[in-house]
Amino acid sequence: MSTTTRTPLEEQTASLKERALAGGRINQLPFTTDTEDCLENHLAITCPLCAHNYVHFEHPTYYNGDDDYKTQSGVRGDLILIPFWGECGHVFNVCVGYHKGNSYIFTQVLSTD
Repeated sequence: MSTTTRTPLEEQTASLKERALAGGRINQLPFTTDTEDCLENHLAITCPLCAHNYVHFEHPTYYNGDDDYKTQSGVRGDLILIPFWGECGHVFNVCVGYHKGNSYIFTQVLSTD
C-alpha cells in the first residue's frame, strides 16, 4: 500500500471537499499564496447555482459601509463586490465584506437564466 504525503493546502482542500460531499457546512476557504498549488488542487471559483467552472469577472466595486449596514448586504462594514458571469448563462457577485472584525466571502445571485 502506497502512501503519499499531502501539503497542508492539499489536506485542507481534501477536508473541505469531504465535508461538502457529506452535506456539511463549509465555513472556511483554502487560501494559498502559490498559484501552482491553486491550479493543482482545482481551487477555482464556480457558479453558485450549477457549479460550472467557466466563470469570468468584471471590474470590482468598493462600497463604504460606514460601520452602519449602509451596503445593504447584511454586513456592517465595507463591501467589495466583484461581478461574475458564467458561460453557463448565470450572473452573480462574489462579495467580500466585514462585520464586527470578521471578513466574509459570499455570493449574490443575480440571474438564474
